[in-house]
Amino acid sequence: MYALRILVGGLLLGLLFSCGGGAAPAPPAPPPTYATQLTYAEPLATGWRFVKYAGTGTTADPLILELRGPATPRIKGIAFMVDLGTASKVAWASLAPGTFIAASPNLTLGSEPRLLMDKLIADEMQVGIFQKTGDADPSLGVVRLALTLKAGQARGEVTLFQNGSKAAVLSADGSTLTPLNLALGALKAE
Repeated sequence: MYALRILVGGLLLGLLFSCGGGAAPAPPAPPPTYATQLTYAEPLATGWRFVKYAGTGTTADPLILELRGPATPRIKGIAFMVDLGTASKVAWASLAPGTFIAASPNLTLGSEPRLLMDKLIADEMQVGIFQKTGDADPSLGVVRLALTLKAGQARGEVTLFQNGSKAAVLSADGSTLTPLNLALGALKAE
């Protein structure tokens, strides 16, 4: 009788394992803990500010921000510096060969040489863009910059700040430089 119980128990145990009933299903893989894209919430201010123009902020599809200003006064150009800070989760991305910026079609830059320049020093982007003739409505856009997410970055806030002491707007007639203060939105790696 004892041998029969062992035999029946062994057969049932063998049947259970052969059907796969003894193995527990593998738990689902946890979601990645690193960011896969950038998001940008525009500032509430209506003065000088960056707005989202296009892109998702992945390594393959940069997040493009466009600088816009108030509708008046009209301008001839602008110069500013924006910094990502050291050890940032993002990097500046090229918008065209040899440049990190693109002029908005709103500005008429004229023939070569154009007064459009960018310079990257560490993580600080320095930008200058000026029309040779005429003026522009800054509310329609002035210049575009692109950011891309660095690989393997943790999710969270991304620092983006302006060096306000070195930023100015050139008046429509080219006679006056006024200080430029940018409203920056919330940039996040998600």
